[in-house]
Amino acid sequence: MAVFHPILRFMKVGTCVGDISLFASAERVRAKHESIEKLSVIVLVADCPDPDEWLPDLAQAERKRQVEEVAVLLPAGTGEDWFVRIIEGGWQCCFLRGHLARMVAYHGERKHAFWLVMRSLGCVMEPERHE
Repeated sequence: MAVFHPILRFMKVGTCVGDISLFASAERVRAKHESIEKLSVIVLVADCPDPDEWLPDLAQAERKRQVEEVAVLLPAGTGEDWFVRIIEGGWQCCFLRGHLARMVAYHGERKHAFWLVMRSLGCVMEPERHE
């Protein structure tokens, strides 16, 4: 999938959930919810079986510094119940251009780097509080 090459440019993935051959040096972790506790360093979740459950826990792992940053490949399910987790969790996301409605959600401190790399692939958005 073409989205993984740009991710390689801005993230040195140390742990990968799912089997992506581009990240050969990354530790592979099975896509089970209990695997979140085993995640460390810079994480790519290429296989997210339950975004409603995973997104809050991944965001919390980054906030607690269990992981440095995390990117998650997801369907662009704006009408799905789990999509509110993107907004609640402060995820930045890129809605990828193309006929398969996909998105990459990012949680970490390098939001500008995410924007620079991903903007050529689609529309990058970040939830902001306007109070």
